[in-house]
Amino acid sequence: VSHHPMIVACHCEGTGWKFSGDSNLKSKFWGRSIQLDPVGTLTLEFDDGEVFQWSKVTTSIYNLILGKLYCDHYGTMRIEGNQEYSCKLKFKEQSIIDRNPHQTSYAHTLYLCLDYSFREKRK
Repeated sequence: VSHHPMIVACHCEGTGWKFSGDSNLKSKFWGRSIQLDPVGTLTLEFDDGEVFQWSKVTTSIYNLILGKLYCDHYGTMRIEGNQEYSCKLKFKEQSIIDRNPHQTSYAHTLYLCLDYSFREKRK
């Protein structure tokens, strides 16, 4: 854990799960705004052995000097599981002409295991 550069680590546990992560930020200052690109991985482990990992999306903070301060999260987040599940979330960057500024889109992949004994009973 460090302040310059900013490095953050976390760990917590509950009944049946563990969560841990580390994160560093790469920042770009654009005059009236700042862009924060996280570097690091978050991990969620379940006691049954299933593990999910993902990284955070970019955050931009606007109107640092004048105007109403607001932030926007955008980019693609991929949640990868070690077994059969994964997910891709796309956070849409806000635009002046957007009708739905907080809209997200997603695609998920699920692999289903067929129970052969169930199939045989149906025949």
